Amino acid sequence: MNSTIIQKEKNSSTLLTSSRSGKEQAILLIRLMPVFWLTAKIIGWKAWLKERSFPVVPLFDWLDWPSPVHYILFAASLALLLLLMLRPLNKAILTAIFITEILSCLGDQTRWQPWEYQYLFTILICLLNRLNPQRIVTGIAFVMAATYLYSGIGKFNDGYLVLVWDNIFLKKFFRLSEAARQHSLVYNGGYITAAIESIFAVGLLFKKTQKLSAWVTMAMHALILLAIGPLGINYNVIVWPWNVLMMVFLYNIFILESNYAANIKDLWPGWNKLILFCWGILPGLNYLGVWDSYLSCRLYSGHLPQMVFCIKDSSEKAAMKPYISSGDHYHLCDGEALVNLQIWAMREMNVPPYPEMRVYKKIEEQWRKKHPNGSSTIIYYRPIRQNEIEKITGE
Repeated sequence: MNSTIIQKEKNSSTLLTSSRSGKEQAILLIRLMPVFWLTAKIIGWKAWLKERSFPVVPLFDWLDWPSPVHYILFAASLALLLLLMLRPLNKAILTAIFITEILSCLGDQTRWQPWEYQYLFTILICLLNRLNPQRIVTGIAFVMAATYLYSGIGKFNDGYLVLVWDNIFLKKFFRLSEAARQHSLVYNGGYITAAIESIFAVGLLFKKTQKLSAWVTMAMHALILLAIGPLGINYNVIVWPWNVLMMVFLYNIFILESNYAANIKDLWPGWNKLILFCWGILPGLNYLGVWDSYLSCRLYSGHLPQMVFCIKDSSEKAAMKPYISSGDHYHLCDGEALVNLQIWAMREMNVPPYPEMRVYKKIEEQWRKKHPNGSSTIIYYRPIRQNEIEKITGE
């Protein structure tokens, strides 16, 4: 009988230690996240305000907040994220952040960046599982694995090879000659990177393969940062903090011995099913045109729609001078000034545009209203192969 009591006390002690470890781990992760979230918001601060030349596109017209509301929501967001560092599992702070971010993103769809969406869901995971820290860690782990899986799958297209693998990595970062880049093994080798990302994403979900998968995925982030960071092509600075945080999360969740293995069963009780649905199922519907690309982890997939302005009017050219491209690779504008929406957004806000046709159409509508007598042409397209595009007309 005494041995039974001793054994029960040992089991109880183990559970308490595990609970404390899980809570400490969750607190560490949630304290780290606001640092990188704040950094991204400061880098892309113009995206959160209305005073800018790039159009503000609310989800619905009646959500077109006046300018002071955007300022208030942005200031509130910064203040709340600072408070979250001090009180990482405080229900009131978590709720206030969730509401503030939702309202702000409803006011402009450009703000629905992949990193913003992931951070927002992390807040939701904390709200749903404040009293069960193990589920917080498991929820974050599942979101990360889903991100890598769908991101990798989304790269199996020619657009990824053209815009990302060839243009960013082979040409600008590795500086290979055109002859070397066009070698079929080198050029199509981009698909190997997509396969690696997908395979090791699945590996994160299994205890025996978690550490190896985490190390490989961390190396992937390191390569991305080298390629697009200040030592590389110095591009898309808004995602640098997110890449660093993902490496920190990978190490803390999947590599440290004291941490939990991901257990999907932990996400089945109650409203946690929402996490499984939004990150496990909805991204797959993107291929049916039902769910948005940025909410489906289409990260650097290369297959997203593009929008360009061919500007003829001199007054419009003067207004858009900072965003006019020096070249016209696909010969879309027949010698007229070309403004690529991606370049416009990145130069003014440090944030890419939200790549959905409904958003592009709203931007075109606002452009036409602002320039009623203009003669500019607007073209939508997708890159599909080297020097070849597919124009979009019916979406």
